[in-house]
Amino acid sequence: MLNLAQILAKSEARVSKLHSTVAQRARQLIIATYGEGINIVIVQGLRTMDEQAALYAQGRTTVGSIVTNARAGYSYHNYGLALTSP
Repeated sequence: MLNLAQILAKSEARVSKLHSTVAQRARQLIIATYGEGINIVIVQGLRTMDEQAALYAQGRTTVGSIVTNARAGYSYHNYGLALTSP
């Protein structure tokens, strides 16, 4: 089992690229949920337009399941305002 410092470290590379307010709240969320026995690791945050376009194409024009309905430029991820945890 990971301790809080390890969980924060696993997420920090992605959290640090988010809008500063979202990043601060993401860290607070990780700490609060850890205190409740729930380990949250942030696996995605800021996405480039190309990354978002590739995700949007998935299941439409490329192999795979559809994972997003947001085209590039229309996802909060493109502006550092969204995060994903498994």
